[in-house]
Amino acid sequence: MKTGNLKILLGAILLLAGGLAIPAGLLVPAFGAPNENVVFETPGEATLEIEAPGRFYLWHKYRTIHQGRQVVRDEHLPDGMSFRVSRLDDGSSIPFQARSNIHTEIGDAESRSIGYVDIERPGTFMIEVTGGDEQTRIMSFSRSRMMLFARAIGFSLLSLVVLGSLGVVLIVFGIGQRAGEA
Repeated sequence: MKTGNLKILLGAILLLAGGLAIPAGLLVPAFGAPNENVVFETPGEATLEIEAPGRFYLWHKYRTIHQGRQVVRDEHLPDGMSFRVSRLDDGSSIPFQARSNIHTEIGDAESRSIGYVDIERPGTFMIEVTGGDEQTRIMSFSRSRMMLFARAIGFSLLSLVVLGSLGVVLIVFGIGQRAGEA
């Protein structure tokens, strides 16, 4: 194979690899991270085994289907509710940071963030929700995937730029080399 054709082929392969980096970079965090999530009724508590450090959010699932029944509550929580996340092994409390500005809607299900904790080391954790109007609400506690996706998008775009640029350079040099060989 002539070197001009080889450069064009390698350039095309690099362009294709750069283009595939974006969907691959988005799918890997979606399916590769541990599925650390617990859904529970409140007031109440739940436990969750956490395998790796990270940020975990407590969500109010105010419109959802839970155990075969539809649950619809006011989006905003009543006054007097308290939230606690603690390690089961030593009972130490993890500082809870209130943050209710994230809203999700998937189909007919809607949730609003209540707050988050930063878990620094793996272990089993107790999530407790008390107070309020004693009306049953559905909560979930799960790993934040926002930073995973942000890193994945950054890596994907960087890969696209680097591999795509190398691919274009190789194709241009390959075309130039073929023209010189003719």
